[in-house]
Amino acid sequence: HAAVVRDAAGLARAAGTIAGAARTLAADRSTDGRSRWEAHNVATAAAAIVLSAARRRESRGAHFRDDYPDRDETLAGRHSVLDRGGWRLAAIADIVPAGDAAG
Repeated sequence: HAAVVRDAAGLARAAGTIAGAARTLAADRSTDGRSRWEAHNVATAAAAIVLSAARRRESRGAHFRDDYPDRDETLAGRHSVLDRGGWRLAAIADIVPAGDAAG
C-alpha cells in the first residue's frame, strides 16, 4: 500500500498492518534479542515511510497519490523530517549541516 501509486486508504491499511506487526514483535519472546531488534527497526522505518507518505498530499517524482494527483509547487525541494520538534517539511540544506553532506 506504500508502493509507487498510493492513496490515503491504502496508507492507513499499511499503517495498521505495521502497527499490528510491531505489537506481535514486542510480545514475541521466542526470537532472540538481535533478530527482534532488527525486526523492530524495520517496522519503525516502515512506519516512518508510511506516515511520511500519508502526510505528503501531492504527487511528485516517482510517487503518485491517486487521491492527490497534482504537484504542489510550494513543496518543491522539501522533504519530510521527523525530529524532536515533530514532523515538518524542510530542504536538505536545512537538515544536513554544511560540509556534512556526501558528494
